[in-house]
Amino acid sequence: MTSERGEILLAEEEAPLREQHGRGLRQAGFSVFDVSTGKEAAKAFAARTFDVLLADINMPGNANLELLSFIRDRGVSVPVVLMTQKPTIDSAIGALRHGVVDYITKPLDLNALVPRLDEAIQKGRTQRALADVKRIAAAFADSVATLEAALCMPGQMQPPVPSRFPPEVPLDPLAYVAAEELERLSPRELEVARLLAMGKAVGEVASALDLSPNTVRNHVKSVFVKLRVHSQVELLSKFAGHGR
Repeated sequence: MTSERGEILLAEEEAPLREQHGRGLRQAGFSVFDVSTGKEAAKAFAARTFDVLLADINMPGNANLELLSFIRDRGVSVPVVLMTQKPTIDSAIGALRHGVVDYITKPLDLNALVPRLDEAIQKGRTQRALADVKRIAAAFADSVATLEAALCMPGQMQPPVPSRFPPEVPLDPLAYVAAEELERLSPRELEVARLLAMGKAVGEVASALDLSPNTVRNHVKSVFVKLRVHSQVELLSKFAGHGR
């Protein structure tokens, strides 16, 4: 069962704590999948994706942060929150080196933990949505460059398919947005939205369209309203085709 608030992989060796934490997190609105060892956690990541990993730093299979090395080496994109009953400088430094987003001590205070998990999940979703938009933008730019090159080649009737252009990536960076939604945008808002979908920052959009950054931000706010999104994360997710 999935949860809009977030899917958590809870890795905790001690069964009573695992059950207690899992129950509290489910009551808070999260979807929780729990395991007791680093090896089980690695298998879970191989089978599905999660919004955040909440892991005991000292459980079997993670005594030397092996689970974090597994995640890093395989390019798994997930925020990590580590739990420990005996915090040490060495473990904190090791956690930071592995890109851990939060480091908390036991016993857990659920009221304090929940907002920190929300923040970690939001950060992870933003990073994944941005990565997807950049992937689409890179493929789009590659395809445009190939088509431009083909126009310079006399006698070439059919331009070649770009070698790095994945078949699932659309030519138009706004192809994942419904036509009826795009019709709500003014011509200038459409230009702004298209550049954003190509991975451009506000400053780059302003420079490309010869506008001030404040004017671009105002157009972005209008795009938010007309495309019925409430944050940059939702906008990037829409551009990347999430939630269709």
